[in-house]
Amino acid sequence: MSGSMFRNAAQNIAKELDPYGRLIPAAILCDAEKYKPLHLVKIEKGFFFFTKDKYFPTPVTLADILTDGKDLDLELQSFPLGRYGKDAEISSSAGVAVNVANVDARAELGGNVSDTMTTVGLKKQAINEFNLYRAAQNSKVDRTHSFLRTLSDDAIYVIFEVVETVGECYLKKNAGARLKLKVPIKFIQAEGGFNASKKEESTFPAGTTVAFRVLKLQLVGDSLDVYVETRSLIESTSSPENQLTGLAKLSNGTRLIFLQTFLEILGSCDDLPDLELMLYQMHEGLQPDLQALNRMEDKNRASIERLLDLLGIRKADPSGQSLTLTPQQNGMIKTVAILFQSLNVLHPDTVTQLATSIEMKILPIQLKLMAKIEERCLTSRNFIKQLDRAANVQETEESLETLVLQLTDKEFEVTHDILEDFGFLLKRETASISYDIDSDLQDLFYHIFVALYILSTIAT
Repeated sequence: MSGSMFRNAAQNIAKELDPYGRLIPAAILCDAEKYKPLHLVKIEKGFFFFTKDKYFPTPVTLADILTDGKDLDLELQSFPLGRYGKDAEISSSAGVAVNVANVDARAELGGNVSDTMTTVGLKKQAINEFNLYRAAQNSKVDRTHSFLRTLSDDAIYVIFEVVETVGECYLKKNAGARLKLKVPIKFIQAEGGFNASKKEESTFPAGTTVAFRVLKLQLVGDSLDVYVETRSLIESTSSPENQLTGLAKLSNGTRLIFLQTFLEILGSCDDLPDLELMLYQMHEGLQPDLQALNRMEDKNRASIERLLDLLGIRKADPSGQSLTLTPQQNGMIKTVAILFQSLNVLHPDTVTQLATSIEMKILPIQLKLMAKIEERCLTSRNFIKQLDRAANVQETEESLETLVLQLTDKEFEVTHDILEDFGFLLKRETASISYDIDSDLQDLFYHIFVALYILSTIAT
């Protein structure tokens, strides 16, 4: 069987079921057993902007790379998708007659192509994205696994949805060509011809995966998180003001509503993982799956629904539909997604203290303190200087001592507790800082700074 027959059939089915392009057609029939939920996929990025990424399934599953993978228990849901078949035929012919020196010559050329696929039932087998994300986030990764050592970055792609055939599928392709020449030579009528045909047939069994979808996860230490590029704020050549333009350019009234909504959401951290996944889907340009709203308490659900309204998301639209948003809305979604990814990796007590800091209006002082702390203690990383190119928080004329004295006792206590979670001990009496911090705590320190930076932009 020509491999292109199965590949073309898979592409046709994926396009028919999902014109938005979220379904990835299976490419290799002999790897069909690897196109299954929870299997990991490697991606070969297109070299040019107009070339598509290539997806290669692996025999490795998500459970294989988790230290407690044997305990991974996720329900596989099955849904019928209808039936699909194809019967197409194209034929063409052409002829030409030429008279040269009173000699008539004639040539005829023709051909036909037929492509047939028997009608076959299709079903979707899927693991709920929210359940998969929660299970992955609550598990630890075995960093010694051979699969992880081959990765070029910290991105992991997990199959969470597949489209399979219900019955046996039969493919048939016929191609033919013919050429006929007629040339009179003196008293002889000469004729010649050529015919060629090619026939291909193939059958693949019930349960063959023809298309799939993946969830992109990110390795963070020995944990997994939904992949949203938190550090894209500093990887861009543009300034932070341009990165945050969606929120920074809002009217004061709208920013106040955003800030109040954030405060309400920060008051209960239980729903942050579900909100982060919704924002991930929106960041990918898709209408989010809002089923998680039904599991939330009324007050929390109302706050998140208001945030969706502020971001331009219509709750009545079907899940997975491509979003049509303005550049400003896309910028707002990206910034909010980065904010809640950073918040979601912090301890719930730290998130609560952040909410208190907003109400105390001490975010600008805390940002400047963190810039001073990095300058004194983490000079090798230089993260804040890269993020804050415009030097909005790096006030060189204000010393650490001056900043500490600007805080009241209560404000200092809140700030002290936040910093202590990351291995820093801020002393008010001597206006000094001591620290005992490892690489994991450093990464958390930058998450708290990103969260403070975005919240401060909205609050000021």
